[in-house]
Amino acid sequence: MHRSVANAQTIPMANQWTIGLNAGFVSFFGDLSIHDFNPERKLTRESDFGYGITIEKGINRTLSLYLSGISGKMRGSNPGQDMKFNNRFSEFGMGSQISVSQLFWPGTPSRFNFLITTGLGIIANRTVVYRISNGEFVLAVGYTSEQEKSGKANNAVVFPIGMALNMSITRQITARVETALRLISNDLLDAQIGSTGINDRYSYAAISLLYTIKPAKSSDSGVYGCP
Repeated sequence: MHRSVANAQTIPMANQWTIGLNAGFVSFFGDLSIHDFNPERKLTRESDFGYGITIEKGINRTLSLYLSGISGKMRGSNPGQDMKFNNRFSEFGMGSQISVSQLFWPGTPSRFNFLITTGLGIIANRTVVYRISNGEFVLAVGYTSEQEKSGKANNAVVFPIGMALNMSITRQITARVETALRLISNDLLDAQIGSTGINDRYSYAAISLLYTIKPAKSSDSGVYGCP
């Protein structure tokens, strides 16, 4: 009972602010992808690099809120359609993180913390599509055929859901491994509107390093744990 009450105690506003930097792989799922169930080929042929920043605020031991920004590239191809694409994107979002570790083992000291994450955001992407067979330009969104910016980028709403594993290095420094699938509100990440009625998706798998400003302590002198 005491641990459950401690879990619900609100962390003071000045405490448990965390800033993190991350980098990893962005994998595309949509009309111009064919390796959705082959992890090795998905990583080597339909993934590209991404990086980002997060700002987080611990609300209590179980719940934290975050703001995030990610930039990167996506790529994919479909030989059956003789098309391949490249894009650049920026995503901005906010959301919440629930500590599964604290839900099931409240107050238990551990260097590890397993999180479920969810949120809402906006993505802006510019995409160009070429023929696989001869490199001929097919179409673009927000680009010219030479992949120079032109016109407006595609904008869509993003719904990320994922998980993360934190490992405390010190009271203020935490390493994180995370992955999240991102559903979006339209079908134009690859500039192709498919016939399936299913919008494009993408995932972001990353490694993060986080620094917590003024880590909070519980009333019984225990640390709230890694963010």
